[in-house]
Amino acid sequence: MKNKSIQLLFILFCSLVPGISCTWAYDINPSIFSDLKQGGKYLNMKRSGVLGDEGIKKLAKSRMIRKVETLILEIHDITDEGAKALAESKFLKNLKVFSLNHNKVGPKGIQAIAQSENFKSITSLQLWGNHIGPEGISALAASPFIRNLKYLDLSQNQIGPEGAQVLAQSENFKNLKQLKLTNNNIGDDGFIAIIRSPYMKNLVHLNLQGNNIGPKAMKVLNKISTETSLKILILKRNRIGDTGAKLLAQSPALLHLKELNLDWNQITAQGALDIAGSSMLSQLRILNIWGNNIGASGAKALNKSENLKNLTNTIERYEKTDPHYGMEGGPQPF
Repeated sequence: MKNKSIQLLFILFCSLVPGISCTWAYDINPSIFSDLKQGGKYLNMKRSGVLGDEGIKKLAKSRMIRKVETLILEIHDITDEGAKALAESKFLKNLKVFSLNHNKVGPKGIQAIAQSENFKSITSLQLWGNHIGPEGISALAASPFIRNLKYLDLSQNQIGPEGAQVLAQSENFKNLKQLKLTNNNIGDDGFIAIIRSPYMKNLVHLNLQGNNIGPKAMKVLNKISTETSLKILILKRNRIGDTGAKLLAQSPALLHLKELNLDWNQITAQGALDIAGSSMLSQLRILNIWGNNIGASGAKALNKSENLKNLTNTIERYEKTDPHYGMEGGPQPF
């Protein structure tokens, strides 16, 4: 009874101090039990507070996770130390979906995960908002176990052109269907490496928002004569411009594209006219081109285009005086 009272005092103290993890002060199993779903196969630790590395170590040692196939550990201040504990867990043998979004994992943590047999069956890996860099990408690319991914999110991980090139050269990613690399500054060279990669042929959804991609990359895309599997291409917040828009619109590689996002890309009415005149984009169902000064003539050309008759959304002209200026989905200044 005395020990339990001390434990409760620890928890009360931790809960009153911002940024302090309380997990070291109590048994984590009740928290796991609270969040465990689907007969023990699904665990999203969203009601436990910030676990931190110490909490993750406790979780990794719990027998309660032995059936877990989907593990969601988002916003828990997990560093390389916590990632290593998960990689060494004796009970995480059935993982298929794993999310460490918005933590503090670096290259060493990713290396531990990449070399762990715990992840041999994983098909979905979400690492948005960590610090893995090119070195972390190299670890994933060389993993003897992570070889059957269908979904990979590496957004905001500072991977740069080097990381994108390593990614594109690895056979480990040949089964990818969806790849998200938003805000990684991969540039033209990174885009070119991915679009040319023999291991990215199965990609259906490619999100490259905010990566400093320009006309040079679109020129290479234009030269690819074979069709790709791409159905969704997100190029929001790059620097495609009118030259890049024309090259993109004429690319046979995008013949099966259903959704294209070109928001905020310095495109004018001329670029809109070139897109409207493209027979290569005839399968498009959604075209987003907000934040570009296409004017009334550009919007009209897109809306009236016979080539784009399958569009389900209406194209509107953008003006900085628009009341939606600065809103998500509408214009937002860089």
